[in-house]
Amino acid sequence: MGRLNILPKVRLTSMFCANGDIPADVGDDTPKSRAFPSGYRRVCSNFFLAMVACFLLAIPPSSAQEAAMRLDVGKQVIRCEAGPVGDPRKLEKMLRQGASITVTWEFTIARVHRYWLNDDAGKVVVTRVVSSDLISRRWRLRDETAGVATDTSDPNRAVRFLSYLDSFPLIDRALLEPGATYEVSVKLHLRDSDQPLAWWQRWVDFGKTVLTRRFTLPVGK
Repeated sequence: MGRLNILPKVRLTSMFCANGDIPADVGDDTPKSRAFPSGYRRVCSNFFLAMVACFLLAIPPSSAQEAAMRLDVGKQVIRCEAGPVGDPRKLEKMLRQGASITVTWEFTIARVHRYWLNDDAGKVVVTRVVSSDLISRRWRLRDETAGVATDTSDPNRAVRFLSYLDSFPLIDRALLEPGATYEVSVKLHLRDSDQPLAWWQRWVDFGKTVLTRRFTLPVGK
């Protein structure tokens, strides 16, 4: 019976250099690194930067003034006063340096149940944008929800426009049930841009719940 040869056929002469040494890459099975396409690296870099920006901007530092929310139950409309969100001093500094900032307030109104899950009663989104113009030292204030825009040369007014809501009409009282308890929560999305988010940026724009408040709708008032 012939001898079984399981070794691969190789040319031994090709494994040696002219001086008899073995080349450094012979027998090295370590996979060689491959360079990623520049477009892939750019997407990964932008993805990472967006995550860092959302984390830094959405979470106010401990030195910032504590945010608060007050609900005014009127005869026809539930109104809301809320703020400040973020750090007003940091926002002012960014605006003076020429940054454009977008703040989105995402309100969720839910009816509270004691023994089962809460029911969603409504959702309201308020988006405000401040665009900076360093040449004229003015700021453009845009309320994307109301479709109203105005200009100001006062950075404090621009900061308040971003970080406060004053007597904002939240929900029609007729949509709520008298005697029921409701919870209003506010999720904040804050970013240093006045441009719409790209599709991959929306994946990491989780926002942060900054305010929660409950109220009971009176009966017969």
